[in-house]
Amino acid sequence: MSHVIGRLALLAASILAVAGASAQSYPVKPVRMISMATGVADAVTRLMAQKMMESMGQPVVVEPQPGAGGAIGADQVAKSAPDGYTLYVSYPDPLVLRSLMVKNVPYDTLRDFTPVTMMLEAWVVFVTNPSVPANNLRELIDHAKANPGKLSYGTNGIGTSFQMAGEALKQHAGINILHVPFKSSPDGLSALLRGDISMIVGALGSTLPLAKSGKLKLISVVNDARTAALPELPYTKEIVPGFSSPPYWTGLIGPANLPAPVLSRLHTESVRAMTTPDVRARAADASFTVVANSPEEFRKRIAAEIAASAVTAKAAGIQPE
Repeated sequence: MSHVIGRLALLAASILAVAGASAQSYPVKPVRMISMATGVADAVTRLMAQKMMESMGQPVVVEPQPGAGGAIGADQVAKSAPDGYTLYVSYPDPLVLRSLMVKNVPYDTLRDFTPVTMMLEAWVVFVTNPSVPANNLRELIDHAKANPGKLSYGTNGIGTSFQMAGEALKQHAGINILHVPFKSSPDGLSALLRGDISMIVGALGSTLPLAKSGKLKLISVVNDARTAALPELPYTKEIVPGFSSPPYWTGLIGPANLPAPVLSRLHTESVRAMTTPDVRARAADASFTVVANSPEEFRKRIAAEIAASAVTAKAAGIQPE
């Protein structure tokens, strides 16, 4: 018996040694970075990939895959080998929100992925057309209560973080406003400028110039903090107790069970790339903040957001279809 146990122990040690050697030499071939990022997040992702390539000595190839709200790319990564050569740049939609909207999602976010780092967080705002007789969130809520069902808010689609923000505002402020989903954020912004809808949940980077020119009115920051870009603009939770901002990040993940040395190398290289001055400047120009947190911090953040979003969706009567 001791002879068998000894052979098993030797075999296990050999397997660990091979895995360790493989991890230490990582990467030895190109790294695929499947990505659902668009706009500024895409530009920052590509800059990050370039910097990682320079320091890792292997190509880091960004492959756009926005299909099915990011779920196609997420499923590809969930089913890939846990070797660090297939990664995913994701928004919260496929990881935090999709299971609340769609039945039979083929992956489980907390089981099938290894978070590497949260890369960016966008600053998001409630913005109204100038015709709405409200100059701040308190006035907007009062106007909505006096005119139930007459105001509308636009988002970039059903089941997105932007819709979760609108529904959370309705629930915690006790107002009745109509959700109008659009195919994209620019479509909703155009409708707002025409006066077709009362308000949008939108990115600060795209709405701030229009607000400065008087074409729109910024009502409040959706994130749970004030932004340095507009320190005088309150965030929603200051006015509406109980409100909690939905997620607005871009993050890097891999498949489940990434070897610890591979995860450590990926985290080190991605954080180094994200925190360079030119990446920080590129993000800040578009009202994004570089986060670059630890894998464990990112995992805890995702788990908390899944739980909070489920509460919002249930209160709004949103069910998976």
